[in-house]
Amino acid sequence: MNLGPTDAQAAALDALKPGKFGHVATNPRDSGADPAKCPSLAANEYLLYSARHESNARTYVRRFPFAIKSAKGCKLTDTDGKEYYDCKNVAGTLALGHNHDIVIDAAKKFLDSGAPIQSLDMATPEKKAYMETLFSVLPQELSKLHFCSPAGTDVLDAAVKLCKYATGRRTVMAFHGGYHGHGAGPLAMMGNLGAKEALTGLMSDVHFLPYPYAYRNPFGVDGEEGEKTVMKYIETIFADAESGIPKPACVVVEAIQGEGGVGALSPTALRELRRITAEHDVPLVVDEVQAGFCRSGDFWAFQNNGSGIVPDVVCMSKAAGGSMPLAVMAYKPELDAWSAGAHTGTFRGNQIAFACGKAQTDYLRDNKMHERAAEKGARLMGHLRDIMAESSTIVDVRGRGLMLGVEFGLADEVDHLGLPKPDGEMAGEVQKLALRNGMIQERGGRGGSVMRFLCPLIVEDEDIDAMADIFRTAVKQAEVGLGRV
Repeated sequence: MNLGPTDAQAAALDALKPGKFGHVATNPRDSGADPAKCPSLAANEYLLYSARHESNARTYVRRFPFAIKSAKGCKLTDTDGKEYYDCKNVAGTLALGHNHDIVIDAAKKFLDSGAPIQSLDMATPEKKAYMETLFSVLPQELSKLHFCSPAGTDVLDAAVKLCKYATGRRTVMAFHGGYHGHGAGPLAMMGNLGAKEALTGLMSDVHFLPYPYAYRNPFGVDGEEGEKTVMKYIETIFADAESGIPKPACVVVEAIQGEGGVGALSPTALRELRRITAEHDVPLVVDEVQAGFCRSGDFWAFQNNGSGIVPDVVCMSKAAGGSMPLAVMAYKPELDAWSAGAHTGTFRGNQIAFACGKAQTDYLRDNKMHERAAEKGARLMGHLRDIMAESSTIVDVRGRGLMLGVEFGLADEVDHLGLPKPDGEMAGEVQKLALRNGMIQERGGRGGSVMRFLCPLIVEDEDIDAMADIFRTAVKQAEVGLGRV
């Protein structure tokens, strides 16, 4: 297998540096220099065209400077014939990987059927079939669906709006490290300040709670005891008449944080959060946009090892449409207090997404792909823990199923909690070197210090082993190159 970028692309990788918020910051095309003067761009007409004509807000083409020609399963092939393992997986969108036969066959069958491709929110056979399939994998209490414009940010916006209509309240509670999209409402619920600090007019009355996961507990208490401390603090806010926070319309949470660094709520934390919100009559909104559809090792991340909870609202996108754009939320009927036209969108009737989404969801359910995700994730987790044991810079490995994260820290510098400071520079170097060695990955977490694994659920053992080898090599090379040995 011919892995890795060309020499010209490698030159561009050398220019990549970890920037603010863990994103790549500067290289010739980022700074506004003439793309024609950058050899890595001039060598590839697609990169050159993108640099000249796409928005300065473009993201991934900067971090991964190659043009994709084809893709299958867990691999990409660029226009120069080089192959890459895809551990980014379109931010977790492709549950079955690139161009799975189930999805391709469903798309072809639909396109040959003569059915309309778009239909607003009008009734169609494809829509009914998709809804029935989705209900088959959701808790029966969630008996209402609302289709949104096909992006995760819009379904989160709709969920908050629904809860405000139903409760008559306006306050929203979100979590440190949370990510829910870039619309004005979801952006207000984002933990990362960098994406919103220069903006005005975002949704008001958002209050943030500490996210209860073991590493970097804000109260400086590790493990289960730290989790209990966080949950007690959250309950105190709800119970204290002088907390300064009005009773909220909803609490919005990710059962596994993606951009926030792959912190995951334990079954106990999920049950406690459900208990607290239920006792105070506050709707619980769970964002399953990235973690849903079997990725977590359960069909839904909120089901963590039999947590037994049922949220009031579940938000879905990414994998919901079987590789096609789709966003939908499921919710309890008692919340259905809004009126016709309260939340609309031109492309909420994406029929090809209904067809592909149904085919994929049927496959996930019938083949118990959540169990496969748990099995393959355990294999990858084993590799990552071995690499951590060999490393001087890895401070934590965490996650569930095939949604895993590796955090890098500065061993000789500690924060106010006595933990190693996040090392975004190291993670950025690992990302760069992994790409050079033939694997693409995303970063997240504090300071961009967490390397993330979002492999497709169809990944095989040999692929996992090869990915781990590439990652191990990148970590070793980065530690030597940055003097972290």
